[in-house]
Amino acid sequence: MHKKHDVRFQTFKIKPLWVALALVFSSSHAVAALQGTAKWIPEDAYVVASVRLGNILEKSDYANTAEWKPILKWVEKVLPEIAPILEDANATGLNLKVPVRLFLRGGHAKDDALAFGALFFAKDKEKVASSLASIAKKANLRMRRDKGFVAYVGTGKSIGLAMKGQVIAFVGVAPSPGNPIDPSDRVEEVARSLLEKPTDSLPKSLAKHLGKSGDVDLYVNGEGLAKLAHLFWPADQWKGMLPAIGPILERKLAARIKSHPGRFILEIEDPEAKPAKKGKEANGLPAHLVDLLPGDAPVVAGLSIDPEDMRSTTGAILAQLLGAVPEKKEGEGSKGSAISALQDSVDDLLASPSGHFALALGSFRKGQQPSRSPESPLALPSPGMLLGIGVESDFSLGQFLAQANVGGILDSLLAYNGLGLTRKKDALWLSTPEYLREATLGRPLDRLNKNRRELFAKHPVAAEVNLRSLSRSIRDAGPLNFDLLKTLDLTDEGERIAVTGNWDNL
Repeated sequence: MHKKHDVRFQTFKIKPLWVALALVFSSSHAVAALQGTAKWIPEDAYVVASVRLGNILEKSDYANTAEWKPILKWVEKVLPEIAPILEDANATGLNLKVPVRLFLRGGHAKDDALAFGALFFAKDKEKVASSLASIAKKANLRMRRDKGFVAYVGTGKSIGLAMKGQVIAFVGVAPSPGNPIDPSDRVEEVARSLLEKPTDSLPKSLAKHLGKSGDVDLYVNGEGLAKLAHLFWPADQWKGMLPAIGPILERKLAARIKSHPGRFILEIEDPEAKPAKKGKEANGLPAHLVDLLPGDAPVVAGLSIDPEDMRSTTGAILAQLLGAVPEKKEGEGSKGSAISALQDSVDDLLASPSGHFALALGSFRKGQQPSRSPESPLALPSPGMLLGIGVESDFSLGQFLAQANVGGILDSLLAYNGLGLTRKKDALWLSTPEYLREATLGRPLDRLNKNRRELFAKHPVAAEVNLRSLSRSIRDAGPLNFDLLKTLDLTDEGERIAVTGNWDNL
């Protein structure tokens, strides 16, 4: 007991010291998170991309790659002045270890023009200054200098270059018809506001994103894009859908690409999302949907959405669509009754799905290309398809199908498109003839292996694409045009694409 008391006393005595150190560390960490070009990113930027040129050039080894050598020789002949830069990227004078930041901001008010730019960091200021002067001369830009700030702009031009200290900015502003101010003045104004006011604080979600690094990073604040949509969306019936899709547009998104020998990794996340509590993580597809996914299909995907979120969003969009249909006039009773029937069936449609969707795309069909004129380009035949929809309310689904098939309309529509509809317990399957037998019997000829089954059962968002199997299937389907064959040659370089995650992290 005495020893335990001693420990408590010592901890109490040094606690203020730990608190002070923690505060110092946290404040220095906040500053450290905004190093290099990050300190000049506008605080109101709603799109920010980061490119680590040094990493990309080093990993690509472009100067010694057989595919790039002919291109480099051709560029050296056409633009001999940049030959030293191609041979040695450090000849630019830029610090390639510091990420290049690209951004988009503004455009939400008449006096706040839409502006975009790129921020670089200099390693050798003299080399950079010489390069900027050379570029300005060729682009017919004049130099403006003021207390260490140098701008290269041209009368009537909406783009320009600027430098202060070790930071270089390429800046552009969107055209503003009817605005008497010379766009070059606005370019200089934006550049000056960037370079003369570095910051140690950014929005929390953006700062969090910048703390994680890939070879290429992207941050999007959907609120800025949503404001642009509200201002510039055409004033037609579709504008009424903005309130419904607004919550989707206004989300924040962060993405990064990391490259490793033999693979690329793309990570997508909501930077504001809080990690799910243990035991409350979302699950993927239920067993009755996973069991019917064919293991030999080139493309297999699963999607699980919270049914309440799906119903609220889908219901709002459908309500906007139905509200956009003109009201019936006198003497158009049949048309009005059809619209009323459609409106009555919306509730049944939304009440039936459970939020689980399973998809498989099989081989492309050989010799079934659609008829075409000799002048029209070759068309790619469609693949075999199996779509599974989880059902939460069998009664609501039955009501909806009954209304949709009045007069055999649904059956005729499915038959015309070569599709079959198979209703199972807790699931509805839509399939092409290739998978109709499997959907009817409730079991595939080739099942997913154990690891793939666990992947689709665990993750709310999951997909696998066998690139080589997909490419082979397309080649076997029939004659292809040259552009598609070249695309397939590139596809053959890869093996597969795998996607896992949830709605906050992918």
